[in-house]
Amino acid sequence: MKKTLIFCGGIILGVVLLVAWQLVNFKSTKVHYHANFALYVNGTREMFKDDNYYEGTSNCYADDTNEPKERVHMHDNVNGLVHVHAPAVTWGHFFANIGWNLGSNYLQTRDRLLMASSYQPLKFWLNGKEVSNPAGRVIGDQDRLLVSYGAADAATLSKQFSTVEDTAIQADNTKDPASCRGGVDDSLISRLKSIF
Repeated sequence: MKKTLIFCGGIILGVVLLVAWQLVNFKSTKVHYHANFALYVNGTREMFKDDNYYEGTSNCYADDTNEPKERVHMHDNVNGLVHVHAPAVTWGHFFANIGWNLGSNYLQTRDRLLMASSYQPLKFWLNGKEVSNPAGRVIGDQDRLLVSYGAADAATLSKQFSTVEDTAIQADNTKDPASCRGGVDDSLISRLKSIF
């Protein structure tokens, strides 16, 4: 009888230690981070004022599908903040989700196609450095992207880049305002669910 109690106690202690180890080493597999951007056409910043540029709570998905607009979007009419909810999401995905498109020599808005030329160049600055077409680049946590059509000189581009907010880090540390998934959930209940 005493050996049975010791054996059962050992099993219980082992299970408790295993659960405690899992709780301490929990890492969420959900993706949720942010980036900032600004887009200029002929010196005027696009403010993306139309409500249909933004995702809201009514657009949450009941199941765990991976719809394109669920993967990357904007919320609450905050036009310079990108919400990323999936791995390997590119800037091209983001712009497609808001109805725009970009390439190395064109910028397509919802109602017109702007072709780059020597008089109307198309420039991209990512994290303070000029890059070629960012459409295929994965959006990194806290990236800052400038898309500028029509500005040629470095001083103008530098001034435009300075208007790209750096609010992504603050957004990383707050709950997503309109997402079913919200921020990364590392609560005790979520950790226990991941174990069992």
